[in-house]
Amino acid sequence: MSSLIPEANIPISITNRSKNPLNHIETTLKEEVIGQSSAIGAILKSLLRASTGFRNTDRPIATLFFSGPSGVGKTETVRALAKALHNNPKACIKVDCSEFTESHTISKLIGSPPGYIGSDLPAVLDKQEIEGRNWNIVLFDEIEKGHASLHNLLLQIMDEGVVTLSRKGKGDNGKVDFSSTLLVMTSNVGSRKVSEVLEDQAIGFKKKDNLQELTQLVNQEVQKEIEKTFSPEFRNRVSDFVIFHPLAHDSLLQVLEKYLKQVGSRCASKGFAIHLTDRTKEYLIQKGTDINLGARPLLHLVEKELEARIAEYFAMGEIQAGDYIVCDLEKNEIVFKRAERVSVSVKADFSTLGGNFRSI
Repeated sequence: MSSLIPEANIPISITNRSKNPLNHIETTLKEEVIGQSSAIGAILKSLLRASTGFRNTDRPIATLFFSGPSGVGKTETVRALAKALHNNPKACIKVDCSEFTESHTISKLIGSPPGYIGSDLPAVLDKQEIEGRNWNIVLFDEIEKGHASLHNLLLQIMDEGVVTLSRKGKGDNGKVDFSSTLLVMTSNVGSRKVSEVLEDQAIGFKKKDNLQELTQLVNQEVQKEIEKTFSPEFRNRVSDFVIFHPLAHDSLLQVLEKYLKQVGSRCASKGFAIHLTDRTKEYLIQKGTDINLGARPLLHLVEKELEARIAEYFAMGEIQAGDYIVCDLEKNEIVFKRAERVSVSVKADFSTLGGNFRSI
C-alpha cells in the first residue's frame, strides 16, 4: 500500500441507533403497518439514503415500487408515510391508474393544450401541488393498469425529475420539478401467483411453518411477474422494489385488534363499552380470511357481523349508555350479552364486573 494512504484497520459498525434521523418515521410505520417488517426496513433504508444526500438531486427523493397481494398494507403504508412526514395520513396526491387505461386520459395529469376540451381544468400534477411542499408524496395506485403513455410519463419523471405541462402561463415554461417529491407506485402484479404458491404449500395465512421458505417463494414469483409486466428501462429507474407478503395469523389478529379499538371508540362515544372473547376473535379471523384479498374481508366481516348489529341494537334501545356488552360465540354464531347495570358514567371501570350477563 502507498505510504500516502493511511492504513485502515478499524471496523465500522452502528452502535447507537437512537441517532437515526428517521426514528419517528420508523415508529409511525410500525404502529400503522402490521406484519410487514421487511418491507418497512427496505423503505427506511431507501429514505435514509435520500435524506442524507446520497442521491441524485435532479431526480425524485426516491421512487418506491410496492408490490404484493391485495389487502396486505401497501396503500396503508403510504398513508402512514404521509402521517409521519406531514402529520396527516391524507397528505398525498393519489393517481388511480385504472382511470388512465387509454392514451388520451394522460391529459388529466399534465393538462390539455389550449383550445382542446378540458384545457381550462387544472392538471393533477400541477406545479403548485407538486412543488408546494418538501417531501411531497405522489402515489400512482395500481400502476400496472395504466396505459403505456402513463408509464412513459413516469419514465421521464424518474429519469429527469421534471415533467412539462401542456398548458403554460405567461413567463412560465410549464415545467414541474419533482426533485423534492417522494414517488410511490403500488401494484398487485404477481398476486395470483402468490395465491397459487400459498395453496400449493397448504399454508395460507394461518400457519407459521416454513415461513422463511414461503417468503422466498413469494419474492421470486413477484419478481418474475414484475419482469414480465414492466420494461427493463422502467424497472432500472425505480429506487427500490418493496415486496409485501401475505399476512400470517398473528398479523391478522393485530389488524383485528387495531380495528376493534376503533369500534370500541365509536361505542364509547355513545356511552357504552364492548368486549370480544378470544373465541369470537378467532371465529372472525377464520371466517374473514381470504388468501387473495388479505385483511379486507376480515374488516368487512366485522362491519357486517359486529358493527351493523350493534348499531341496530342501539337504535332499538336494547343497548344504552352505561351498558357493558360482551360479544361471545355460541353454536358458531356471535351473540351479544349485556351486564345487569345501574346508571354509570362513560369513563366507568368495567373491569370489575362479574359474569352476570343477559342476552340481548
